[in-house]
Amino acid sequence: MSLTRFEPFPRLPQELRSEIWLAAMPEPRLVRLQEHVTEAYNEEEYNTDLYTNLYSAPEMVDAIDQVYLDCSDEEYAEEEWDPLRICHARTSIPSLYKIDPGLQHFNQAWKYPNKPEGKLQTQLEKYGFTSTQAKPELPLHLLTDCRNMYEVYEATRRGHIWSSCPIPALLHTCRESRSTMKRAGYELTFGHRTSKPRVWFNFRHDTLYLSVPQSWELDEHLSSRSLDQGLWNIGQLSPAVLVRVERLALGNVYDFREDCQSHAIRLFGNLKEVLLVRHHRSTKPMKELLDPYYEPETGEDRWGHVETEHSLWRCLDYTVADLFSTRWVDRDSRNFRDLQSHLRSGGVESGYWPSVAGKIGSFLQQQQEWAVVCGVTPWVIPKVHIVQVVTKGQQEDIAHDREEYARRNDGVPPAPPLPER
Repeated sequence: MSLTRFEPFPRLPQELRSEIWLAAMPEPRLVRLQEHVTEAYNEEEYNTDLYTNLYSAPEMVDAIDQVYLDCSDEEYAEEEWDPLRICHARTSIPSLYKIDPGLQHFNQAWKYPNKPEGKLQTQLEKYGFTSTQAKPELPLHLLTDCRNMYEVYEATRRGHIWSSCPIPALLHTCRESRSTMKRAGYELTFGHRTSKPRVWFNFRHDTLYLSVPQSWELDEHLSSRSLDQGLWNIGQLSPAVLVRVERLALGNVYDFREDCQSHAIRLFGNLKEVLLVRHHRSTKPMKELLDPYYEPETGEDRWGHVETEHSLWRCLDYTVADLFSTRWVDRDSRNFRDLQSHLRSGGVESGYWPSVAGKIGSFLQQQQEWAVVCGVTPWVIPKVHIVQVVTKGQQEDIAHDREEYARRNDGVPPAPPLPER
């Protein structure tokens, strides 16, 4: 290769081309997972004759399933057979019933009681008393005896996991760029128990984002609380994948000392960082987004943003200035009281949110100590950050507001306002 001229890209050495591909790798992404449930009535699967022949006595038929047995094929109404009933009926058919052994991983979410707070009841462990008996495991066959339709539904529903986060363009540019990106860590992962993986993710580069479903999604039971004790739907993910995640963002976290956060972190096991999202900023007025007649753009998410590779959602650490921003970010009065207490005790503004994160870390450590006493295997306690989710443009606006806050504190005249976007 001549040093006096620049060769066309295809003629460059492969090692140099690989370095160029890696230099063009996108910024770390915030990959938000969503579940799509694909349950539907299947006449062949739920054939009345097959179903009836599986029972030798009437008392073996669940009361809920009796409605099914008493109706003819013409009476199978879609509104009668919602996904909840379909899952519950399927688990009553031995030839069709299958439980993923990976569900055993989630028994640790209910394997021990929450650590009691306060002084209402003294625990024997405080005086050195412990039990020598092992904690009982949850046999998989017990799920077949469960009469709670919701618990059966969470353990057996069919669907797939997807994400609206843009796939890096280099995975589609050419064979060489795709191969380079895969060697750099990008892979298809986060498969559902009943379907193959569909989400491109880099465990060394990206952050997994689990947000709380919207109210209508909760009405359709798109969560797994009986498995993970929270609203982030962790129970639909494979345990083999959970332990590979290093950076996790948990959405809609307002109370930092809740057991569900400790449960979530424990289920992942090997987290290096956990980002507690207090606020996900919308790009349009919420009044507009909540209007029943509002028509979103193609690809628009619930916050009014069309995410592209050049306009990704990102996490931004909180500062005290955000509490006093001219833009609404977080107006929780409890934060102002805690900040006032922090300053009165000799703390400085810049140390407020780190001190809150430190208290959360101590709380997580206490939860782990209690769990270990109850027979749960220890897990990694990650570094805690308190963040907000914003776009690049919103990040610039917040930076401007922080500068204005510093100017006001220093008695400096305000800077010119930012141009309208």
